[in-house]
Amino acid sequence: MGNVSCDMDSVVGSMLLSYYYHLREHSNFTPIINCSKELFPVKLEICQHLKSCQLDNLEEFVYDDELKGIEQEQIDEIALIDHNKLDVSQTFLEPKIRRIVDHHIDNNLYLEQLKEKDIKLIGSATTLVIDRFMSDFLLHIDKDLAYFMLAPIVLDSFFFDENLKDSKWTQQDLDAYNYLVKVADVDGKAYFDNLYNSISSIDLNLQLGVKNLLIKDFKSYFLLNDGQLGIGVSSTFVPMRILISHFGFNQIAESMESLMISKNLGFFAVLTNYMDETDNKYKKQLLIFQNEDICPLSMSKFNEFVESLEQNQEYNLIDKTEYKMNEQVRGITWEVGNIKQSRKNFEVLINQFYKPLLSTSKI
Repeated sequence: MGNVSCDMDSVVGSMLLSYYYHLREHSNFTPIINCSKELFPVKLEICQHLKSCQLDNLEEFVYDDELKGIEQEQIDEIALIDHNKLDVSQTFLEPKIRRIVDHHIDNNLYLEQLKEKDIKLIGSATTLVIDRFMSDFLLHIDKDLAYFMLAPIVLDSFFFDENLKDSKWTQQDLDAYNYLVKVADVDGKAYFDNLYNSISSIDLNLQLGVKNLLIKDFKSYFLLNDGQLGIGVSSTFVPMRILISHFGFNQIAESMESLMISKNLGFFAVLTNYMDETDNKYKKQLLIFQNEDICPLSMSKFNEFVESLEQNQEYNLIDKTEYKMNEQVRGITWEVGNIKQSRKNFEVLINQFYKPLLSTSKI
């Protein structure tokens, strides 16, 4: 089961890991698509990739919204990939966690019940599964499987952009790519461009509407109010200026407010990753959104967190712009000067800021 952002790494990784365990242990493992069946079609690049690999029969998967309908006795065990901590909505699965394959900071959970754990800070969690295939089942990596395996690596690394080396990709990812691209017999750049165009198409993304755009690649971190309230973080490929000019700040704010209420969030953040057509450079922006009527400042520590962000030299935030609906509702945007800062880094930052507060008192 991949993480709740349900991105390419999580989906392809869960499918590959299921296949790997099937080969190794001669038993059936079912990939879990960690989003609702209704939402999955908005994952444009994933649906396109599965269709090109003739793996687009959506009835063959188990989806997040179907998990609670499955009797717990029917689940022998669960392997996590691309995360090592269950989302707060899925804690009922905790007794079933037996394996972890991941590339995020280790939360050191489920230790007494794990029989397998593989966590390395590399570009793609899928690379860890590919390495297992290369070690144990190399002959199974034919042209079609290699083609399927490549997608997370090229997307996560932004096709091995040198500016992102050691943050979004490592030599281990590059070694896996170099082997697979030969077996798949494809032009790696053309392969990446095809996927990237589907994930980054501004027109296609805008057609999804604000709420789908925000939930398409979304994670929450429950660090507020003694761990009972979350911080939501969306990732999108649409530049902030286009989002705001197309939908207007008020409409974006209303969608964020709806998600804050439905997902029990204290505040909302959006990271945009895009290629600037004016200079053909990869750029990032950050939006932080707060509604005091939903979560008071005394609980979210919003102002203090913003101040810590602005003082963080690793992010190098510049070009600050503020938006307001009223005195209680506001958003702040910046250009992220250091493009190596990803959502994984943002997770580390919010943990560093909020966990000490959790350990001393309820906030």
